[in-house]
Amino acid sequence: MKNTFLVVLVCVIVFCITSCHKSYTTFSPIDPYLLAHYNFQPGTYWIYRDSVTGKEDSIIVYRNERDTFFEKGNSQYGEYIRMSTRIFRDSLIDTGLFHIDANTIRFDDGTERGYMFGYVNTTITADTTVLGMVYKNIKKYRYSEFHSFCSAEDIGILQYNTCDSALTNKYLKQLIRYRIIK
Repeated sequence: MKNTFLVVLVCVIVFCITSCHKSYTTFSPIDPYLLAHYNFQPGTYWIYRDSVTGKEDSIIVYRNERDTFFEKGNSQYGEYIRMSTRIFRDSLIDTGLFHIDANTIRFDDGTERGYMFGYVNTTITADTTVLGMVYKNIKKYRYSEFHSFCSAEDIGILQYNTCDSALTNKYLKQLIRYRIIK
Protein backbone atom coordinates (compact mmCIF):
# COMPACT_ATOMS: atom_id res chain seq x y z
CA MET A 1 0.00 0.00 0.00
CA LYS A 2 2.85 2.36 0.87
CA ASN A 3 4.59 1.69 -2.46
CA THR A 4 1.39 2.33 -4.42
CA PHE A 5 0.86 5.60 -2.56
CA LEU A 6 4.44 6.71 -3.29
CA VAL A 7 4.15 5.83 -6.98
CA VAL A 8 0.87 7.75 -7.27
CA LEU A 9 2.36 10.71 -5.39
CA VAL A 10 5.43 10.83 -7.65
CA CYS A 11 3.22 10.63 -10.76
CA VAL A 12 1.04 13.51 -9.51
CA ILE A 13 4.09 15.66 -8.76
CA VAL A 14 5.64 14.93 -12.17
CA PHE A 15 2.32 15.68 -13.90
CA CYS A 16 1.94 18.97 -12.02
CA ILE A 17 5.47 20.08 -12.85
CA THR A 18 5.21 19.24 -16.54
CA SER A 19 1.71 20.65 -16.98
CA CYS A 20 2.64 23.94 -15.27
CA HIS A 21 5.54 24.55 -17.65
CA LYS A 22 4.60 27.28 -20.09
CA SER A 23 6.28 27.40 -23.45
CA TYR A 24 6.86 30.79 -25.03
CA THR A 25 5.52 30.63 -28.54
CA THR A 26 5.68 34.18 -29.90
CA PHE A 27 9.11 35.69 -30.48
CA SER A 28 9.40 39.47 -30.91
CA PRO A 29 12.75 40.48 -32.41
CA ILE A 30 14.00 44.04 -32.25
CA ASP A 31 12.43 46.06 -35.00
CA PRO A 32 14.98 46.22 -37.88
CA TYR A 33 14.30 49.94 -38.38
CA LEU A 34 15.07 50.70 -34.73
CA LEU A 35 18.11 48.43 -34.77
CA ALA A 36 19.53 50.19 -37.84
CA HIS A 37 18.89 53.77 -36.73
CA TYR A 38 18.69 53.89 -32.91
CA ASN A 39 21.28 51.42 -31.60
CA PHE A 40 23.74 53.87 -30.01
CA GLN A 41 27.03 52.69 -28.54
CA PRO A 42 28.91 53.92 -25.45
CA GLY A 43 30.43 57.34 -26.03
CA THR A 44 27.39 58.65 -27.89
CA TYR A 45 26.14 61.90 -26.40
CA TRP A 46 23.50 64.58 -26.87
CA ILE A 47 23.46 68.08 -25.40
CA TYR A 48 20.11 69.83 -24.98
CA ARG A 49 19.19 73.41 -24.11
CA ASP A 50 16.23 74.13 -21.83
CA SER A 51 13.86 76.61 -23.49
CA VAL A 52 12.89 78.22 -20.17
CA THR A 53 16.18 78.46 -18.26
CA GLY A 54 18.68 78.30 -21.13
CA LYS A 55 20.67 75.72 -19.17
CA GLU A 56 22.24 72.74 -20.89
CA ASP A 57 21.74 69.05 -20.10
CA SER A 58 24.06 66.33 -21.40
CA ILE A 59 23.02 62.73 -21.95
CA ILE A 60 25.84 60.23 -22.44
CA VAL A 61 25.49 56.51 -23.31
CA TYR A 62 27.83 54.49 -21.11
CA ARG A 63 26.47 50.97 -21.66
CA ASN A 64 24.70 49.14 -24.51
CA GLU A 65 23.19 45.75 -23.64
CA ARG A 66 21.23 43.39 -25.86
CA ASP A 67 19.11 40.86 -23.99
CA THR A 68 15.84 38.91 -24.05
CA PHE A 69 12.61 39.38 -22.16
CA PHE A 70 9.79 37.05 -21.17
CA GLU A 71 6.21 38.22 -20.64
CA LYS A 72 4.31 35.98 -18.28
CA GLY A 73 0.70 35.41 -19.15
CA ASN A 74 0.82 35.90 -22.91
CA SER A 75 3.52 33.44 -24.05
CA GLN A 76 5.75 36.11 -25.58
CA TYR A 77 9.48 36.52 -25.51
CA GLY A 78 11.74 38.77 -27.48
CA GLU A 79 14.81 40.96 -27.66
CA TYR A 80 15.60 44.46 -26.51
CA ILE A 81 18.55 46.81 -26.36
CA ARG A 82 19.00 48.97 -23.31
CA MET A 83 21.34 51.94 -23.60
CA SER A 84 22.09 53.13 -20.07
CA THR A 85 22.81 56.85 -19.85
CA ARG A 86 24.23 59.41 -17.47
CA ILE A 87 22.50 62.77 -17.44
CA PHE A 88 24.36 65.87 -16.35
CA ARG A 89 22.15 68.82 -15.45
CA ASP A 90 23.18 71.71 -13.27
CA SER A 91 25.36 70.08 -10.61
CA LEU A 92 23.36 66.83 -10.56
CA ILE A 93 24.23 63.54 -12.19
CA ASP A 94 21.26 61.25 -12.86
CA THR A 95 20.86 57.95 -14.63
CA GLY A 96 18.50 57.51 -17.54
CA LEU A 97 17.68 55.06 -20.24
CA PHE A 98 17.20 54.76 -23.98
CA HIS A 99 15.56 51.44 -24.85
CA ILE A 100 14.44 49.83 -28.13
CA ASP A 101 12.55 46.57 -28.67
CA ALA A 102 10.05 44.97 -31.05
CA ASN A 103 8.00 48.12 -31.60
CA THR A 104 8.89 50.87 -29.13
CA ILE A 105 11.41 53.50 -28.21
CA ARG A 106 11.51 54.25 -24.50
CA PHE A 107 13.23 57.33 -23.20
CA ASP A 108 13.85 58.25 -19.57
CA ASP A 109 15.39 61.66 -18.94
CA GLY A 110 16.40 60.77 -15.39
CA THR A 111 13.63 62.68 -13.62
CA GLU A 112 10.91 61.28 -11.38
CA ARG A 113 8.43 61.40 -14.27
CA GLY A 114 9.78 58.15 -15.72
CA TYR A 115 9.54 56.83 -19.25
CA MET A 116 8.21 58.39 -22.40
CA PHE A 117 7.13 55.86 -25.01
CA GLY A 118 7.11 56.04 -28.78
CA TYR A 119 5.89 53.43 -31.23
CA VAL A 120 7.63 52.49 -34.45
CA ASN A 121 4.53 52.99 -36.60
CA THR A 122 4.34 56.68 -35.64
CA THR A 123 3.80 59.06 -38.53
CA ILE A 124 6.89 60.48 -40.17
CA THR A 125 6.76 64.21 -40.82
CA ALA A 126 8.57 65.89 -43.67
CA ASP A 127 10.97 68.24 -41.87
CA THR A 128 11.44 69.73 -38.43
CA THR A 129 13.57 72.70 -37.47
CA VAL A 130 15.29 72.67 -34.08
CA LEU A 131 17.27 75.79 -33.13
CA GLY A 132 17.81 76.70 -36.77
CA MET A 133 18.85 73.22 -37.94
CA VAL A 134 16.55 71.41 -40.38
CA TYR A 135 16.15 67.65 -39.86
CA LYS A 136 14.40 65.32 -42.33
CA ASN A 137 12.20 62.23 -41.86
CA ILE A 138 11.27 63.04 -38.30
CA LYS A 139 9.07 60.86 -36.11
CA LYS A 140 6.97 62.63 -33.51
CA TYR A 141 5.76 60.79 -30.41
CA ARG A 142 3.14 62.13 -28.01
CA TYR A 143 3.20 60.27 -24.72
CA SER A 144 0.83 62.52 -22.76
CA GLU A 145 -0.36 66.09 -22.57
CA PHE A 146 2.89 67.00 -20.84
CA HIS A 147 5.39 64.66 -22.49
CA SER A 148 6.33 64.25 -26.12
CA PHE A 149 9.46 63.95 -28.21
CA CYS A 150 10.61 63.78 -31.79
CA SER A 151 13.49 61.78 -33.18
CA ALA A 152 15.58 61.58 -36.32
CA GLU A 153 17.18 58.51 -37.83
CA ASP A 154 20.82 58.01 -36.80
CA ILE A 155 20.66 61.03 -34.45
CA GLY A 156 18.19 60.16 -31.72
CA ILE A 157 15.92 62.53 -29.85
CA LEU A 158 15.95 66.03 -31.31
CA GLN A 159 13.73 67.64 -28.73
CA TYR A 160 11.42 66.64 -25.94
CA ASN A 161 8.73 68.30 -23.87
CA THR A 162 8.61 67.62 -20.18
CA CYS A 163 7.29 69.27 -17.03
CA ASP A 164 7.97 69.60 -13.33
CA SER A 165 6.68 67.09 -10.81
CA ALA A 166 3.62 69.25 -10.04
CA LEU A 167 2.72 69.24 -13.77
CA THR A 168 2.55 73.04 -13.74
CA ASN A 169 5.62 74.19 -15.70
CA LYS A 170 6.41 72.83 -19.14
CA TYR A 171 9.92 72.71 -20.55
CA LEU A 172 11.18 72.14 -24.06
CA LYS A 173 14.64 70.56 -24.29
CA GLN A 174 16.20 71.07 -27.72
CA LEU A 175 19.26 69.39 -29.21
CA ILE A 176 22.22 71.71 -29.72
CA ARG A 177 25.09 69.24 -30.22
CA TYR A 178 25.61 65.49 -30.50
CA ARG A 179 28.09 62.76 -31.33
CA ILE A 180 26.78 59.41 -32.49
CA ILE A 181 28.75 56.17 -32.24
CA LYS A 182 27.12 53.20 -34.01
